[in-house]
Amino acid sequence: MIANKTLAIALSAAGTIFAADVASASSFGQPLWGGIAAGLSNNGVVGFSGNMNTKGEAQQRAIAECIVKGGTDCRFLGFFEVCGAVAGSINPPTLAGGKGNNTAIASRAAVRQCLNMGASNCQALATYCNDY
Repeated sequence: MIANKTLAIALSAAGTIFAADVASASSFGQPLWGGIAAGLSNNGVVGFSGNMNTKGEAQQRAIAECIVKGGTDCRFLGFFEVCGAVAGSINPPTLAGGKGNNTAIASRAAVRQCLNMGASNCQALATYCNDY
């Protein structure tokens, strides 16, 4: 079973990234990595990567995906092994990430992190899961 821990990350309007608790190893051997990148430009842009063999690949691909979607201030938010999610709020402009064993858990983790950052009316914006 894969450990389910909250990925405590957020990108605030001030551009500060808070990160803790990166992905733990899966019991399936070498994990496949996913990454989350997001930016507040263009009403919030999210880039995910998945099924990458290394964390470096996951990070680079997530940032590239965010940029391709029009992000001009894309920042890497964190890694996930199974599913990742992004939640956001416009009051104050905040993007937060979460991870979990499915999209519902990842979304709840992202919304919880968004609220913990002091934002209100946080909503899950996007999810992505690796192919296991």
